[in-house]
Amino acid sequence: MSDASFLRMRGISKSYRVTQALRAVDFSADAGEVHAIVGENGAGKSTLVKILAGAVARDAGEILLDGEPVSVDSPLHAHRLGIYAVYQEFSLVPHLSITENILMGQMPTGRVDWWVNWRAAHRQAQDILERIGFHGFNVRTPVARLSVPHQQMVEIAKAVAGRPRILILDEPSAVLSQEELKSLFRLIRQLRDQSTLVLYISHRLDEVFEVADRITVLKDGELVGTVRPQEIDEDRLIKMMVGRTLDEIYPPRRSQPGAEILSVRNLSKAGAFEEISFSLARGEILGLFGLVGSGRTQVARCLFGADPFTAGEIRLKGEAVSPQAPTGCRRRGCRLSHRRPQAERPGDELLGPG
Repeated sequence: MSDASFLRMRGISKSYRVTQALRAVDFSADAGEVHAIVGENGAGKSTLVKILAGAVARDAGEILLDGEPVSVDSPLHAHRLGIYAVYQEFSLVPHLSITENILMGQMPTGRVDWWVNWRAAHRQAQDILERIGFHGFNVRTPVARLSVPHQQMVEIAKAVAGRPRILILDEPSAVLSQEELKSLFRLIRQLRDQSTLVLYISHRLDEVFEVADRITVLKDGELVGTVRPQEIDEDRLIKMMVGRTLDEIYPPRRSQPGAEILSVRNLSKAGAFEEISFSLARGEILGLFGLVGSGRTQVARCLFGADPFTAGEIRLKGEAVSPQAPTGCRRRGCRLSHRRPQAERPGDELLGPG
């Protein structure tokens, strides 16, 4: 590990009772680079960056910035050092406007310190959003009225407004559309060119290979190694992460599906989706895949009776059904499960017969 690294974390350990989240992890990164941190769930990625951001206290180890030891005791202390983090769980205040969230603690004042210059504040927030490539916002809008992807963009803008020396992005693309993701990548490259260190955590390896200068792999709370994207392919990176190849993780399926139990023909909901058709056999797992806003959630809700559909047919075990309410679907053996970290995260729906 080079002594010249802008950021060095040495011997970082953290346990939660009987669970050892990190074991003497050494990590280094340079100013002006995008450094991805990857690993399976539970590998210790989020714990490592939360220690750096002052959100979690380390049990052992030290952090050095520009060769000087620092003690990051809280997120406020991290901000003073120029370290900002954007987590999967938003830190926005829902009833406050976009402007107030982005400029929290930095609101421009008038002739007296306690008087907010709202015109300047709105203009400054708008400038920040447009400068980083996020357009079309009314900055006076309360954050609670925004979609989840737009809340994510405001969260990122809030961090960038602090002019970070280190920006931590923990699964930032989970709720972004393809165009929004392109804007995020442009922002990341812009920050890198301004000598900001960007730490990027993601399970989406295609993103990691596209945006990262270096990749550090964690497994079971331990450092596996650091590589450059040009030196490795996706299969070898997966093997570093899980200890097995992709073929070993997902062997060929040999199950024989049973009889058809769900049939959907030309299902439509005005303004959401049109003419969706598929079938599901007993013993099958059917995935609904698409970008944010593509209609996956709405299809699942219509199948479950949570929302009405405007056209099409649903057959369950050969019988035509018109779900009017979730209670009726539950009686037929269907379940709908949503995972919502803060607000609804599109695409995390599971639908299947009981």
